Amino acid sequence: MAIELKDKLGKDAFEKVLRDGNYAEVCKIAKSILGTNLVFKIERAKFDDGIKNVAKHEPFANALYGLLYGSDDTEEAHFTTFCDVLSEMDANRWTIATYFQFLASDGKRMFMKPSAMRRMADSLNIALNYKAQPNWLTYVKLQELAKRVDLELRNRNLNPRSGIDVQGFIWTSIQIEEGKYGKSQ
Repeated sequence: MAIELKDKLGKDAFEKVLRDGNYAEVCKIAKSILGTNLVFKIERAKFDDGIKNVAKHEPFANALYGLLYGSDDTEEAHFTTFCDVLSEMDANRWTIATYFQFLASDGKRMFMKPSAMRRMADSLNIALNYKAQPNWLTYVKLQELAKRVDLELRNRNLNPRSGIDVQGFIWTSIQIEEGKYGKSQ
């Protein structure tokens, strides 16, 4: 999925699609990228329903571009705008609000799977400030959590190559704790 995002919605390619006004193409690619088991089926369905509304194509495409390629000093504004657009589509869920930047950054921006991240934050005594609706403060705390887990792994000479490894460690840790690791679900 990260390769598809970078190939089809890399900065130059994304800018061309926006210049051409081909917002529907951005939505089609985004829908394809969300076609993963990391995003809950019901959340993908909400996104798919929301993106069917042609009036949402341009705002979604522009908000996604800002989220992925906006400047760091406006990161909060871009995240908030993206979440607002998702709300208008009735698709503002943590997994969707954080998945694209997770892929685009090779995992440097952590992806929020609420139950796993909340459990990991609790185990490390980190206040995640979790709210069901995606919001900037919780997103910042999520990034702090990811950095802490990365540091803890490195302190144990386990060197994650990227945030994707950190995400995998968190997910696997929760599965082991629940006795589900290695069992088909």
